[in-house]
Amino acid sequence: MQKHASVLGKIQPLFLLIALFPIGVVSLGIALLSKKQSSADQPGIKSVGPTASEAPRTCAETVDAARGTVAANGGQVDEFRSGEMSPMAVNPFSFNEYATFSLSGSEGTTRFMDSDDIQRQIAEDILKSCDTTTKVTFGVNQTDYIITWFRMPDGSVQKGVCREPNRNIGYTELPWGEYVCL
Repeated sequence: MQKHASVLGKIQPLFLLIALFPIGVVSLGIALLSKKQSSADQPGIKSVGPTASEAPRTCAETVDAARGTVAANGGQVDEFRSGEMSPMAVNPFSFNEYATFSLSGSEGTTRFMDSDDIQRQIAEDILKSCDTTTKVTFGVNQTDYIITWFRMPDGSVQKGVCREPNRNIGYTELPWGEYVCL
């Protein structure tokens, strides 16, 4: 009988573990789902890694995550460039760096370029993490299809206004938030 009791003593915690396992799995699932839903900045946007609003990241980490987010949402980044802008517009900031994503011309890229919500989220994340960047541009290679998002003096991020070339207005005369496109 002693031997039987010791086997039962070992089996009882196993049954308890098996009985409580589904409750633990459900609780963990609910916790993870809550975190995912609360951290999503925009419904329908597939992000790669945490967004800038979730955790402070370096500029380079944010740009890498942005490349992944572009790809996860159908775009294909062929090239990424950043640097200082030439004086082509009135810039209200003491810094003048830019970030440009050059995308290949595919069906997925067209869907990405038509999605203001995804572009806005990427631009906001980059402008938050890259404190000397003033604008973020998405463009399709070998086309004139570009969209630029600007850091505004009030801290907001605004989609730029595309202006057709005009011989009466020089590039340096365009108000901040406007750009020349063809």
